[in-house]
Amino acid sequence: MPGLQRFATSRCLWLGETCNRRALQALYQDFGIECQIGRFHNMYGPFGTWKGGCVPRLTKSDFREPVNIGSDEMVCMNEMAEIVLSFEDRKLSIHHIPGPEGVRGCNSDNTLISWY
Repeated sequence: MPGLQRFATSRCLWLGETCNRRALQALYQDFGIECQIGRFHNMYGPFGTWKGGCVPRLTKSDFREPVNIGSDEMVCMNEMAEIVLSFEDRKLSIHHIPGPEGVRGCNSDNTLISWY
């Protein structure tokens, strides 16, 4: 890829994740270093945490592919902002700033993790 490449946000993430996955696979294949990738996202609120067993469960498994760990509930950015703002005792408003728009919402496909 000669020169500077411009990608949409999700494509930039995809490229980085692909490089990371290949590097970790090479560590395992070449040196026997076991690596696992947990993609944590859509985690918020009192129960939205990496604590509570998901990391030990992943590391004790024999699964060696990247796996999503997060909520399968679709949450848009306005909903996420409202959740965060609800923690305050005062009324705060959401200001929309014009500019490029990336991902409109996201959720986790938890199919793989549910097998374990």
